[in-house]
Amino acid sequence: MQIALALSGGAAYGAAHIGVLQALEEEGCEIAGLSGTSAGSLVGTLYALGVGTDELEELARQISWTDLVRLAPPGLGLLAIDRLRTWMKDRIGPVDLSEAPIPLRIVATDLAAGEAVVFASGPADLAVAASCAIPGLFRPVEHEGRVLVDGGIVNNLPVSLARELGVGPVVASDLLTPGPHPDPDHIFDVMIRSMTLMLSAPSGERRAADLLITPHTHTYNSADLRHSDELIAEGYRAARKALQESGFTAERAGSDRS
Repeated sequence: MQIALALSGGAAYGAAHIGVLQALEEEGCEIAGLSGTSAGSLVGTLYALGVGTDELEELARQISWTDLVRLAPPGLGLLAIDRLRTWMKDRIGPVDLSEAPIPLRIVATDLAAGEAVVFASGPADLAVAASCAIPGLFRPVEHEGRVLVDGGIVNNLPVSLARELGVGPVVASDLLTPGPHPDPDHIFDVMIRSMTLMLSAPSGERRAADLLITPHTHTYNSADLRHSDELIAEGYRAARKALQESGFTAERAGSDRS
């Protein structure tokens, strides 16, 4: 009955992952491993460290960009992402990823080397901030001599990392669905939308999942945090549909693993 779950990036669309988690729990799937990139790293880390879906839903309703970022002095990005780290520590404490009851892998990008950096240990708030640091918009996170930015640049849907955890079939939630999106309102929208467009091409990671869930997100603005309820509902509907159409159930997941 155990599965591994891979959660993609997608900025404000990340709320849809909460609906996916709710549907999987209803189905009786035990999430025994998690991998995440960018927004998926935030939702996945909170969940892996014991924040339940009801609390995640409430946090998604309350959160604003001013909780996460602030204007930065001229430098490597327009906004500093340090408030995200403070916001996380206020809710889960200064915890190490290795302490998570659910094994967890977080993806960031080493901007100089052009390669993935996978966090399995280290400060949870630092790993998530690095994974979410959209280049140009957010200042990179410096760690152990590396300059780290958004993990979506190298792997926006880390199915392979979820598979490596070896806990069962891999379910993937991919938030970057194709289709026209609302017109941007300001430069923040332009930069986030441009980033998500670059990351939304089909990949081998999507095809590698045992079950792919694609919430309907493209009618919402990827920089607008005010539609969490609608996005959670989209995630739930997409997960229920994918589960029903595929016949993927907790019973089958258990038999596949054996």
